[in-house]
Amino acid sequence: LLDHYDYKYSQQELAVREEILQKFVIGSPSTVSGKLQELSEITGVDEIMIFDMYPEMESRRKSYKLLAKEFNLSNS
Repeated sequence: LLDHYDYKYSQQELAVREEILQKFVIGSPSTVSGKLQELSEITGVDEIMIFDMYPEMESRRKSYKLLAKEFNLSNS
């Protein structure tokens, strides 16, 4: 099997990889909230749907709580 760390990407693969990565918002709570606010301003939307890829429910809850805190949202 080919070790993915040793794999040499072609220029086309690198371009596709970069394009795909631009669709993700990854980082600290402040980084993510800043990027989401930026995307909201650029696109003119007033709602954003979050799709997470956490396999565990507790990780999802934690990330949502951190984002809610960044956006000054409460449980009520």
